[in-house]
Amino acid sequence: MIVLMRNKYSFNNNNNKIRSSSEEDILDEKKLDDNTRNIMKKSYEILDVNEDSEINEIKRKFYNLSLKYYPNMN
Repeated sequence: MIVLMRNKYSFNNNNNKIRSSSEEDILDEKKLDDNTRNIMKKSYEILDVNEDSEINEIKRKFYNLSLKYYPNMN
């Protein structure tokens, strides 16, 4: 988990309100979680596997794609 250091209060430019750092931390954690989920979904799509696939299948797909797209192999 990434921990960001902040002042106790920060200024929110969107609606000109001041939020406490704990509120901002909660919002940042949600944003981080959303970003992580999106990255994971894209990874599964690239590998063309389901999220519940066996680890061996994921490794095999990754290996095959690495051979296909390795720059010095063609």
